[in-house]
Amino acid sequence: MDLLSFMASIIAIFDLTFTVVEYINDVKDSRQERIHLRDEITSASGTLHMLYDRIKREQKRMNEDIEGSGQSWMSSVMTLGVPKGPLEQFKEVLDEMAGQMAPPTGNGKMLRKLGKSLAWSFQRRDIERYISVIERKKALFQLALQNDNM
Repeated sequence: MDLLSFMASIIAIFDLTFTVVEYINDVKDSRQERIHLRDEITSASGTLHMLYDRIKREQKRMNEDIEGSGQSWMSSVMTLGVPKGPLEQFKEVLDEMAGQMAPPTGNGKMLRKLGKSLAWSFQRRDIERYISVIERKKALFQLALQNDNM
């Protein structure tokens, strides 16, 4: 995956994260596991955002040919974007969640909003699985950030 595709994938994940978190926030009677899920998604997305900013900064340094640019760091970060890698796995979890959040039939915005506020389509075991996957991907994103600091 080239750098621009990698960055575009991250941006797509930001959009998907917003959709999923908005849905979780709209659900009435948010229980603790829903709040935990929302917080893990937000935290992983925040870490990914910091990583995205560092990649942009490093790309600028490489384009300006500044000595000591972190090309080896960029190479290791790019491994996050390999097919079936951490970035894709994180996106797949968000896609799966977004797919289960499809609004009820009907085109009215009010009906979709009402459907969102009433329906929670996830089972506890699904939530636990999502949290587990998201926590592991977040840890990998954090390791990539730490490697930049070294």
